[in-house]
Amino acid sequence: LAFGLRGHLYRSPDRGQSWQRLETGTEATLTAALELGPGRFVVAGLAGTLLWSDGTNGTMRRQDLPGRRGVLALARADDRSLLLFGEGGAQRAEIAP
Repeated sequence: LAFGLRGHLYRSPDRGQSWQRLETGTEATLTAALELGPGRFVVAGLAGTLLWSDGTNGTMRRQDLPGRRGVLALARADDRSLLLFGEGGAQRAEIAP
């Protein structure tokens, strides 16, 4: 994955030989990502944005966190939840199905 300003997100299926742009539906700067399993990942950003991959065709589901505070880092808490770190301090979020 490569991501950053204005919600730009790219995925390479072949270790960087080619890149596919993924539609995010946001212009929030993306700051962190975490792999959740084969083909599944979550990307976090400013304005409390979380982008969940569906694990198949690159479709992203956008979630806006209450309070819209930026997320700067992610960690796996357990099989069902993540820890989010950023403007709102540390908080827990359930992993989207």
